[in-house]
Amino acid sequence: MSNDAYLACHGAYVPPRRLPRSEMASLWGGPAVPGDRAVAGSDEDTLTMGVEAAHDCLEAGPDASAIDAVFFASTTAPYVEKHAAATLAAVLGLRRDVFTADITDTLRAGTSALRLAVEAVRSGSATNALVVASEARLGEPDSIGEQMLGDAAAAVVVSSAGPVRVRETAAVADEFIGPWRRADDRLIHSFQGSSRPSTAVGASWWKRRRPCWPPRSWIKKTFRE
Repeated sequence: MSNDAYLACHGAYVPPRRLPRSEMASLWGGPAVPGDRAVAGSDEDTLTMGVEAAHDCLEAGPDASAIDAVFFASTTAPYVEKHAAATLAAVLGLRRDVFTADITDTLRAGTSALRLAVEAVRSGSATNALVVASEARLGEPDSIGEQMLGDAAAAVVVSSAGPVRVRETAAVADEFIGPWRRADDRLIHSFQGSSRPSTAVGASWWKRRRPCWPPRSWIKKTFRE
């Protein structure tokens, strides 16, 4: 019989630096989504932001010595080949026998890590599992993603006891034609009915050639101040 899994505590970190979306829009001559975009500093990456979120989480949760597993989720980890979850555990001062795993290369990384933590607690292999999700994604120039994507990290401890019980879990496996990025790409690409140039020059040409997407009316309606 499986054990119940609970959300014991949570934490977050958002970089203090802000980039006004109006400045990005003014460079391309397009509409601006209201507000600012959170931007990681020159000395920050998804791992350092994840550490901050984990510290914030553990301040209200179990002692660091009680953590049995660490799951680090990100599509923009600072290293292509290096165990980020182990580095996270070392910085947090966790036990050396803690289980660590990196989940990456998919926008489901965060929910997949959370599911793994829940199953670890339910199976009894862990009493307290720390999940950290951190992102610093870059959208294509002159795209809505360039304005909407922000840098931040979040953390949660899944435990055998806590204020919120995880009642059910479910999954759907299907091919999804959406945002994508190759191993050597820094910018996120997306399908918009046909291929779109990824360079700044190509993006400006594409904008003159096609209607604005999303439509300006949609942007104004959705993000009306």
